[in-house]
Amino acid sequence: MVSRKRAIWCGVLALAAVALVYVWPALGWGARGEFSPDTLQCRSQREWLLLPFTDVAVYRSSYDYYQNDLTRYLVDRGSWSPREAAAPRWIPLYHYNPQWRDGWSMLQHQVFKNHVRWIEWTEGNPEIAAVIWPHMLTILRDAKYDGDVYAVSMLEFASRVNDLEEFDREMAKSIDWPKDLPYLPEGWREKLEATGEEELGNPG
Repeated sequence: MVSRKRAIWCGVLALAAVALVYVWPALGWGARGEFSPDTLQCRSQREWLLLPFTDVAVYRSSYDYYQNDLTRYLVDRGSWSPREAAAPRWIPLYHYNPQWRDGWSMLQHQVFKNHVRWIEWTEGNPEIAAVIWPHMLTILRDAKYDGDVYAVSMLEFASRVNDLEEFDREMAKSIDWPKDLPYLPEGWREKLEATGEEELGNPG
């Protein structure tokens, strides 16, 4: 009887050892990615976490740097330009690992992964896109605001209006937009108001 129990325990320990060697490491593998609004580069990194539900890493790879399709398009178009920064800001894009919390940021899920949609929108709405894209980058570079939430929300809002005048009117009604965060670049509201006055003074 004793030897039988011992054999059972040995079998259990053997299975546990197999799980430890083959299953547990697989559960720890993951990756994370970030975007710098300063350098306009993305970087990704693989990792292996030590314990479930912790951020203690056994291994993290060196970063791989690249520029995504939408950023490359905006740079070529002249809407975005990199800038020098002693300590570039990095905004989380994604982080997945079966051992712990994971997910996608709004910037990655709604913008970068849908680059075809945003390129087509830019081509079809050049006037508003020429204002919104540079201002979106300005917001992304401002560490005072929550990562990418307001920048992406502004872009999504702009995609649902016909022109800057409508964008200005509708954004002014938003109760969720911070009062100290301009949703148009400096001087643009005055330009819109002046345009409106000229149209009223020259009907038809």
